[in-house]
Amino acid sequence: MSFVLIATHRLKPGALAAERERVGELVDFVESREPRVIAFSEYADDEAEEVTVVQIHPDAESLRVHTELIAGHAERAIAYAAPHTSWSLSTSVSTRPGDSAVPR
Repeated sequence: MSFVLIATHRLKPGALAAERERVGELVDFVESREPRVIAFSEYADDEAEEVTVVQIHPDAESLRVHTELIAGHAERAIAYAAPHTSWSLSTSVSTRPGDSAVPR
């Protein structure tokens, strides 16, 4: 059962360029060390105030391993977060429903 993680974070003013650099390094890291990750993307809003991360993992174990491996990158990300808000505005994890959940 695949897992989709979507998280939205608020950035400090002017932090988008540094965030893009960090994410570029993170994508390279994920691609080289986590071959099981299906997708890993980050999108910025037009105002460069928020970024949304979308990850797709084949299973819970892949998500667990990913979380452990990127701990240092996550700490760097917090440095770019807006100080007056929680860094993470929203996070959701979804799974693909089993065959029994899909109407026929």
